Amino acid sequence: IINNNNASQFITLNDLIIYKVASIISDNHQLSSLIKFDIIKNIDENLLTTGINFIENGLNISKTSSALFLHRNTLIYRLEKIKEYLNLDLKNFKDAFIFYLSVKSFLSSINNCNS
Repeated sequence: IINNNNASQFITLNDLIIYKVASIISDNHQLSSLIKFDIIKNIDENLLTTGINFIENGLNISKTSSALFLHRNTLIYRLEKIKEYLNLDLKNFKDAFIFYLSVKSFLSSINNCNS
């Protein structure tokens, strides 16, 4: 397991839970069929990274723009692009949760295919 969180080099229990849930989703055909993997696959990696970082920074625009060295308006633009592509507003907790699990599951399925 690789910890992508820049704030800590240590894997936490929460990291393990997210990894396991993402793994279960990617391995379960019924669950993974609910996720728009085909759209996620075609989204620019910068958008996915931005979305993940936004969620990991507590849905805080200022904190995320500082962490990613992005202008605030650039971050907002990217969040709007994610909303346009996936119809998920990451400023909404439920949408952010679905995005986070979807992207983590997608990445887990890619890692499982490469193993």
